[in-house]
Amino acid sequence: MFRIPGSGGLLIGSWDLHQDTPKIQKLRYGEFPNVSMSALQTMESCISSAHLVESGPTRETFLVKWYKKLKKSTTSGRLITETYHLIVFKLDDQGNAVPTKDIGDLCIFLSDSEPFCVLASSFPDVLRPNELVTYAINEHFDFCLTESLVKTKYSDPDIRAPYHIPPQYID
Repeated sequence: MFRIPGSGGLLIGSWDLHQDTPKIQKLRYGEFPNVSMSALQTMESCISSAHLVESGPTRETFLVKWYKKLKKSTTSGRLITETYHLIVFKLDDQGNAVPTKDIGDLCIFLSDSEPFCVLASSFPDVLRPNELVTYAINEHFDFCLTESLVKTKYSDPDIRAPYHIPPQYID
């Protein structure tokens, strides 16, 4: 089955190759945890993206909303943004999107390629559980979900290929 978020993360479209018609599921969001009204207003003015992440090891589905503020615009018209906030929602089969700060032993990777997650315990000296690793045009950082905090920020202002390559299974 192929699944993709649509309409800013309000819908999930899915297509089963063994069925004739696609399915559209409307998501119902719970309240955002510990987010002030002024922060919500700022988030509404941000550039946002929705990333659907399916965990093979745990069979869970997450939707990550990534909010970025406009930092500056270059003379060539390129927009430079910086992350304002990240929120992870755990999705269930009924379409409920519940904010969570606990994804267990998982580490989610977000970039300009397909988002994915792996068990942090599979890479004990490299990854930490319950974190997001982000890689964007002008940002690269690790985000701790428990604390809603950027843990490690890497300084490489001119990342030319902001892609994480998912692990490949080779038999």
